[in-house]
Amino acid sequence: MIGIGFDAWVVEGLDLRLKRGLGKAAYVLSAFRQFLRYRPRRYRVEIDGRTFPATSVVIAKGHYYGGRFVVAPAARLDQPALHVALFERAGRWNLLRYALALLGNRLDRLPDVRIVLAVAVKVSGEPGEAIQADGDLLARLPLRVTLVTQPITLVAADNYAASPS
Repeated sequence: MIGIGFDAWVVEGLDLRLKRGLGKAAYVLSAFRQFLRYRPRRYRVEIDGRTFPATSVVIAKGHYYGGRFVVAPAARLDQPALHVALFERAGRWNLLRYALALLGNRLDRLPDVRIVLAVAVKVSGEPGEAIQADGDLLARLPLRVTLVTQPITLVAADNYAASPS
């Protein structure tokens, strides 16, 4: 999961000492602080050549978000597609609606949350704005994500030689 908008602000504002002590509860405290500081922003999201406006964006390859929550129910790691959730409305009231729908795993049922399948996604907004991935700060806008169809080997154990201990 990659998030741009409110969830990225939560991650960026996270106090790492609190995270070590409180675990996931630190994200809840950061979310509350970001909710109080909220200022609407707009993003331009280009998905396979089509352009969409959004107030927050989540790009998903799998369907779980933040542990047990679901943003894109049809997203699967073994399928060749990204699922881009576009949150279309700004404002604290809408943030609260989105959060409650996420808690109930009903986010995809809201009429102002659009999920679009993608191979390539570009997100632009205010340059330098935070991007989060799986609860950690990843990068800054602008962002370009392209689906890779071939598997990538991250660790190759063929040449591994155990040293005597």
